[in-house]
Amino acid sequence: MAKNEINVYELLDDFVSFLMASKLSVNSIILYLTAVRSYFGYYDIDVISSKFRRKVRMPKIYREDEQPIDAKGAATGIKGETYAIQRQDSGAFHEYKG
Repeated sequence: MAKNEINVYELLDDFVSFLMASKLSVNSIILYLTAVRSYFGYYDIDVISSKFRRKVRMPKIYREDEQPIDAKGAATGIKGETYAIQRQDSGAFHEYKG
């Protein structure tokens, strides 16, 4: 390598480490990396996908298994408020207990 050349993969790996240290979410880090790779592509800096996966350590995305909503969960709002809802054909009753 010449003196003035920078290893793109080391740069991206250091950037990911910096973003992880900044306590960003995994989805935000992936979004940042996508933007940087697009920027590099605009300026004809090649980032080969197979080398990228091998050399740049990306954080894992952990997903929880989805659970079906039971009757109690359906009547509970986002913040835990309780809603009582009747069918529209029975008089359009709606009650909120916050």
